[in-house]
Amino acid sequence: MMVFFDVEASVDRGTIRNRQAAISRLASVPGNLSSLVLSADPSVRRRLEAATELAGWSICDAPVDEIEFDTVASHDYQLVIVDLIHPLGGDLRAAQRAAEQISDRPETLLVVCGDEDSIDHEIWARCHGAFCHLAGSVSGDALVLLFNKARAAANRHTSRTVRCGV
Repeated sequence: MMVFFDVEASVDRGTIRNRQAAISRLASVPGNLSSLVLSADPSVRRRLEAATELAGWSICDAPVDEIEFDTVASHDYQLVIVDLIHPLGGDLRAAQRAAEQISDRPETLLVVCGDEDSIDHEIWARCHGAFCHLAGSVSGDALVLLFNKARAAANRHTSRTVRCGV
């Protein structure tokens, strides 16, 4: 099951504090929206990466543990997918901190994959301004549709930000 939250609110959840940093980040967005999947399960990671790629996202190499995470955390991503069922390093709290650190940027959409029976996963997703919460197993066309919607939201956000004279 997919639960979409208020798309406009989730996209507009931050403010841009540093004009130069925002412009440099946005300069790479129009033709190349990057995504990152944070999951310890290789099959889940491959499935999510395949769906994002089909929807036109650029796939970035995903870390498999906290040590590798430090090397990718400084990059800008327009989409971060965090798997709370199979967290990096088996540490749920560390996976949540990693997702928070990367998705805190205003240009980043957060998708949370949670356990179907865990209300805590959905609450966490809502509290952190997630674009969407995936409860249980979602695959195929539904995932591609989700990432197409995320791409459209990212493009709208980028266009709106640029038009406002950031």
